Amino acid sequence: MENFVEVDVRGLSCPEPVLLTMDAMQDNPGRAVRVLGDEAHTRRNIEKMLDYEKKELCDDRSPGRLLRDHVSGVKRTRKAYRVLTFHTTDAAMEMEAFCRDSGIPGRLTPVPRQLSAGCGIAWRMEAAVFAQYRADIERSKIEIEQSVELAL
Repeated sequence: MENFVEVDVRGLSCPEPVLLTMDAMQDNPGRAVRVLGDEAHTRRNIEKMLDYEKKELCDDRSPGRLLRDHVSGVKRTRKAYRVLTFHTTDAAMEMEAFCRDSGIPGRLTPVPRQLSAGCGIAWRMEAAVFAQYRADIERSKIEIEQSVELAL
């Protein structure tokens, strides 16, 4: 078993790197979390979250040590996701509650840069998960602005 959990946040927009890091810490209590990122502000945001959560930063603080992979130019492997956007924050929160209560995996995320929506929050799930639960989501009657498959 590795002595750390690795979270790859390269190419992701705020606040997703912080949320994914928090999820990894919550899902793996007592284990170190190694974050791979490509934006300087990602490190600052994660450091602020750690301070707020009263957690410890345990690297030697060398430039890029916490957030950059040791192999230059490595990109995160993109996966197919279904992104649902909404006209209102209320609809986004309703989708989160519906999916949680129905056991449908996914998460709230910022609307990807490729899309535009009335609300800045989207629901993202793996494309295969959407295919499996599409009918359930449609029966929920939650107003969805867009449903788009993206490689993220």
